Amino acid sequence: MNWSWMPIGRKARKQAEQGPRYGDLYERGLASAIDIIIIFLIFDSLFRGITQRVFSHLDMEKMKAVVPHEPPSVIVAKLWDAHMIQLWTLNFSLQVGIIGLVLVGFQCVYRTTPGKWLFGLKVVEKDTLLPAARWRLVLRFIGYMLAGAPLMIGFMWMSFNRRHRGWHDYIAGTVVLNTRPRGWYWAQVKRGYYRLRGKSAPEQPVRQPAAEQGHADGKDAVE
Repeated sequence: MNWSWMPIGRKARKQAEQGPRYGDLYERGLASAIDIIIIFLIFDSLFRGITQRVFSHLDMEKMKAVVPHEPPSVIVAKLWDAHMIQLWTLNFSLQVGIIGLVLVGFQCVYRTTPGKWLFGLKVVEKDTLLPAARWRLVLRFIGYMLAGAPLMIGFMWMSFNRRHRGWHDYIAGTVVLNTRPRGWYWAQVKRGYYRLRGKSAPEQPVRQPAAEQGHADGKDAVE
């Protein structure tokens, strides 16, 4: 069994320091949360309007016949007759579709999203480490549904492989690179501390991730 993904041992740490940096579960989770918050802040009125328009076709008379203590099969049958299940599915699909258009569109144009940009994350192809093709970005978003459906196991999978790939990454053939230099976050904290004290922080060189050395534009393959 290959235990190289485990963050323990001198050899594993040395390999992680020398190779490309991959975005982990925590960074990517926070980046996704930021993206979703921004989208809902901007499109809140649109989502509300869609929800109201869709559920205006709900049969309220049949909904009143739903009793919580009835057997689940009976409840599901009554919800179906009242069009609740169909309308909920339609509403969910429309809103997820809008979110997908925004996220995939942003990545196609800017090669990142606001949340990913904040954490220095970039979606690239797994073999060449070049920016992912558009069809891969679309397929990757569709893969979110499969990764999140079974109790988020597909997303948690990032913690159990060296390149931190979720199921959606395997489906689309992608990885997520962390393009920030090593020590960048700590350097920003120290810089902010010195600024609060009215001093200038001493400049300390930080080593670029292997995947970004000599390829700042991200257009050429990494040797």
